[in-house]
Amino acid sequence: MKFNNLFYILFIPLTIIACSNTKENKHARIIWDKYENGNPKTVHQFFTDTVNMTEEYYYQEFYENGKLKMQGLEKQSLRKGEWLVYYDNGDIKAKLNFDNDKLNGLIELYDKNGLVTAEDFAANGYLNQRNDDIVRFLLQYFHSENRPIWTDSLNNMLDTLTTTINKK
Repeated sequence: MKFNNLFYILFIPLTIIACSNTKENKHARIIWDKYENGNPKTVHQFFTDTVNMTEEYYYQEFYENGKLKMQGLEKQSLRKGEWLVYYDNGDIKAKLNFDNDKLNGLIELYDKNGLVTAEDFAANGYLNQRNDDIVRFLLQYFHSENRPIWTDSLNNMLDTLTTTINKK
């Protein structure tokens, strides 16, 4: 209980202060996790300059080399709309769609030459054809145990906010 209160006491005011003074753009960007080399691993990119945890934001994951690994729209950790996954060189690896955190719509996997190698259609979280390549891909990239836990990322978020405040 004490941790939860401390989390909200520190999180909301520091986030609003750090993000409301952003000069580069009008978007709040919170780094939730970093690699040892300092590159961001997981980022939440909000559409406004203040963070409201009930609004939509882009969830972004990066490779250690700094290239975008995946991105898509979320609201309170529920995936929605089109999500894109990339190879570590920046080329598209997959396109898929979510509705309220369930797969819904066309799923396409691409090879490194940009050609579609597998496709399937999902409705309400269920694959139509149950393509083995797509199932393996989903287990690797979208299995719930692979998603960062918000409370474990509190220290990284506070480091980001401290850095942002110190730059001003």
